[in-house]
Amino acid sequence: MGGLHARNAAASGRLELAGFGDHRRDGGARLAGELGARAAPYEEILADPEVKAVIVASSTSSHLENVIAAVRAGKAVFCEKPVSLSADALAAALPEIAGPASPPVFVAFNRRFAPHLAALKWRCDDGEIGGI
Repeated sequence: MGGLHARNAAASGRLELAGFGDHRRDGGARLAGELGARAAPYEEILADPEVKAVIVASSTSSHLENVIAAVRAGKAVFCEKPVSLSADALAAALPEIAGPASPPVFVAFNRRFAPHLAALKWRCDDGEIGGI
């Protein structure tokens, strides 16, 4: 999913993809090179004052840890769902990641924003396809 989000960010025209962190260093470096970004450890990306936001598309079990780290670094966050596999862990983290002083944290099902699915919804809304 990280590759999908990185490609979408690089193609958006509204974002500048600064870096790509991947637990598989070779995969991150290859994709970063393809997209004109740098491959770097997540901690390095978070420490960069030029980076304003991060996309968390890591393994589900590490989402909450990565979101907390980004919030602590003052970065806005887009995170794949679910944020946590544990309702208790998420509840404990909510004051920090969703508090009045925290940067924005957006959690969503990424496919909702995929261009081909958005186009399909528009066609349904316009009555071009679907219906009874």
